[in-house]
Amino acid sequence: MGRVATIATGIVAVLFLAACDPSAPLITESVAALPSSSPGRSVTVERESPTPKATATPSPTATPAIPPSVSCEWTLVSGVDDGDTFRITGSDGAEERVRLIGVDAPEGGKPLSAEAKQALTDMLGSRSCLESDTTDRDRFGRLLRYAWAGSGVLVNEALVRQGLAVVATFPPDIRYLAEKYQPAEDLAKGERRGLWGLAATATPATPDVTKPAGNPSPAAGAECDASYPDVCIPPVGKAGDLDCADVPYRRFRVLPPDPHRFDADKNGIGCESG
Repeated sequence: MGRVATIATGIVAVLFLAACDPSAPLITESVAALPSSSPGRSVTVERESPTPKATATPSPTATPAIPPSVSCEWTLVSGVDDGDTFRITGSDGAEERVRLIGVDAPEGGKPLSAEAKQALTDMLGSRSCLESDTTDRDRFGRLLRYAWAGSGVLVNEALVRQGLAVVATFPPDIRYLAEKYQPAEDLAKGERRGLWGLAATATPATPDVTKPAGNPSPAAGAECDASYPDVCIPPVGKAGDLDCADVPYRRFRVLPPDPHRFDADKNGIGCESG
C-alpha cells in the first residue's frame, strides 16, 4: 500500500508541475511500474508543449544592378541642359558636357521638351555611370556616352521607351541599337507614348508641297520617315541628321517629332525657304 501511495504522490506532483509551468517542454515519462502482481500496468503522464512562435525571415529585396558586362565610370552630375544633354564634374573639378549616344530629345521649347528634361534629371540623380562607345566626342566637343542610373536603368533607352526621345544612331556608335533602342521605340510607337502620341493627333494646316523639277521619285520600297508624310526623307538612323540643304524638297508637311528638325518655327511646314 505504501508503494501505491508513493506512485500516486508522484503522479500528483507531475500534474502540479505541469499546471504551474505551461512553458515547460513536453513531458513524457513512465512512473515506476506497479508490483509484479499487476504486470503491464504503468502510468504515463503527457503534456503538450506550447507551439513555438514562427520567426519571420525577411525576404531579400531585389535591387536592379548595372549589368556586369558594362564598363562604365561613376561621375557627379552637375546639371541638365535638355532631354539629351547634361553636365558632369570631373575628379579635377572641371565641368564637361555630355551628349547621350543614339537618341534625340525635343529641346528649345518644342512639345515635351520640358518633360524630357525633367525625366532625364530624375533618372540621372546626382551620380551616373557613363559608358563610352567608339567615338569619344562629337563635333561640339561634348562627351558621347551611354548613361546608366544607379537602379540599373539605361537612361538613353528609357527616354526612347517613354516617347520622350527618338532613336538617332550614327555608326559606328550603335552598340544598343538592335538590342535596346529599336524595341523601345517600337513599343513607344505602338502605344503612342509621348512624341508618338502627339504625331497621332497633330492636324497642322496642309501646306503647298512642291518638289523641284527633275527630282526622281523615291525608289520602290524606300524607307521614309513618318514625320514627313508627303515626301520621302529617310529616318535619322538611316541617313544621319539632315538639314534642308541636304534634301530636294521645300514647304512640305511636318508632323512631330520631326527628328531632322526641318520645321524650325513649329508651323507644320518644313524647309520653307532656301
